[in-house]
Amino acid sequence: MKEDSHLVDAFEAEAADLGLSQPEARSLFMSLPLRVRGSPTFRWIVGSGWHYMFGAPLHLDAGEMAMGTPQIQPVSRLVQAMVIASNHLTHTELVPFLSRLDDPARHADAVVEMAAVYRCEPSTRMRYEPEGLGYRDARIDWLLVAPFQRQFLLEIKNRIGHLAREAIRIQPGIHSGATTIPGEPRLDLDGLFKSTWEKFLPVQITDRIQGILVFVPVKVPETAFRAFFRDRLSKRVHFAALTSDGRSWFILASSSQVLSDTSRLFRFSFTRDTVY
Repeated sequence: MKEDSHLVDAFEAEAADLGLSQPEARSLFMSLPLRVRGSPTFRWIVGSGWHYMFGAPLHLDAGEMAMGTPQIQPVSRLVQAMVIASNHLTHTELVPFLSRLDDPARHADAVVEMAAVYRCEPSTRMRYEPEGLGYRDARIDWLLVAPFQRQFLLEIKNRIGHLAREAIRIQPGIHSGATTIPGEPRLDLDGLFKSTWEKFLPVQITDRIQGILVFVPVKVPETAFRAFFRDRLSKRVHFAALTSDGRSWFILASSSQVLSDTSRLFRFSFTRDTVY
């Protein structure tokens, strides 16, 4: 069973849990695109947190569409995204961000790109898509200057498409009434990290900590991920992390010092929920 609500009420409730005042929350809410403000909102009676539904369905084989996880977002994550955007984007940057929020196909990506840095230490200085710091002037999502004076470059990706491929894989079993699905999830690590590590300068010529955070809806084979980090990613980034919620990460790092500094800045908890 679930309880329905208006997004404005759920937004203000989740904002209060994050320490925002009602006027602050209402101001952030009113900055949202009109279509987003009208999103259906609910929470399960057994469970925690409000969720809202806004996004494009996944397209499967034979013209079928899948509704569910890709369109259902935690309201708390939307609040976090709006806090970061309001505090750290210029007006020139805020306009295209709000346009992406209003686009069902890009909404979730825009939200996680902001919310991913919400847990950083409060006095962290942030610059969105700074110029001139990537390979051949590629723009990387965030330059973060930690209170302990380490600089980080972070690229964030939201890989919902892998859920579509997994849905296609398990379709025959679901349609046949099977109680278990044979085999393992299909995963393309090159696709998972597409347009990420290539943006960075080689690690040996930079004094910044460079890393990638990927939001994944399916589990990743740990052995293959470790090999991919060692053989491919580690030439350009000092760490690569997988998360499903932004709070808990499975992270691979080039050294214990990188791991310590990254954990100190992003204040995540360690998890194995995204690997098998």
